[in-house]
Amino acid sequence: MGPLQTIPRGGRGWGQRASRRSDRYSRRYGTLQFFAAFCPKTGKAAGRGSARKTSDDCRDFLDQVVLKTWRRGRIHLILDNLSAHKAGPVSDWALDHLERIEFHWLPTNSSWLNLIESYFATLVHTALWNTDYKKPAEIESGLLKGITYLNEHPRAYVWKQI
Repeated sequence: MGPLQTIPRGGRGWGQRASRRSDRYSRRYGTLQFFAAFCPKTGKAAGRGSARKTSDDCRDFLDQVVLKTWRRGRIHLILDNLSAHKAGPVSDWALDHLERIEFHWLPTNSSWLNLIESYFATLVHTALWNTDYKKPAEIESGLLKGITYLNEHPRAYVWKQI
């Protein structure tokens, strides 16, 4: 998810959207890229912020967060076609973890198939509404608190035929 800017975010508590301000579309305070993984079966997630969204950052997230959060069993990662998800460091890492990790690639322009997008919407609603964070580290802290809250109140995803 990202880039997330340090802008005021409205919500129900404000009664309306945050007003447009000159700093609303500026990146002078920095932005945050947020990596996350979500288990639809349990409803639990893990995440970490980063200043950039490079393949090295993606590999570090997979190695330091995903493997440590889900220590046992096979992990199926569903990824979109972002170049950072497919570049050398991630590909090399994947080859070293074939016994535990299986990568699944979404077709181009089909982000609606990725359940993490629904989770991100819930996370933003939980963690970022009614905030006016001034630094990317504050956004990350808010998102991590949101993940903690959602993990304490997990909701498994149930597929429904429509």
